[in-house]
Amino acid sequence: MIPQLKESLPKVVFILVPGIVDIHLNSKNASIYSAALVAMHALIQNLDNALLLDIFVAKAQVLAGQAKADVTETVADIVMELYPHKPKMVEQEVLPLLWHLLVQSSHREATATLCRALYIHMGPKLRVCAASQPVSIVRSLDHLLNTVVES
Repeated sequence: MIPQLKESLPKVVFILVPGIVDIHLNSKNASIYSAALVAMHALIQNLDNALLLDIFVAKAQVLAGQAKADVTETVADIVMELYPHKPKMVEQEVLPLLWHLLVQSSHREATATLCRALYIHMGPKLRVCAASQPVSIVRSLDHLLNTVVES
């Protein structure tokens, strides 16, 4: 349905995305959860990712459970697509999310995926940007990058 409606969706994306991720990504029902993932990926494939970045970053900061991990990995996918075209936008929106995730101890795999996506495009600049953050974030980033870069 999303591909057929894609011309009209930018007007309702700020209602549609919360409807999908807030309720359905943490569903215990496997069918509902799978449908939410499919809908989320269809949005990314059919809409301007610059439009979606802000809302997915905001959701990744406030969600809990599996939904937080799924949305964080979705942000990583958006980074891979959008960074070459809009690096400043990605850095402004996504780096605060990464700093937030590095403080938390949960969802390490999703955080590593996001870190890897940023490092692919930013390289050593990612560490430079982290230098202004608290020492705990810098250490977490260094540890994660050592793991991500080696693998």
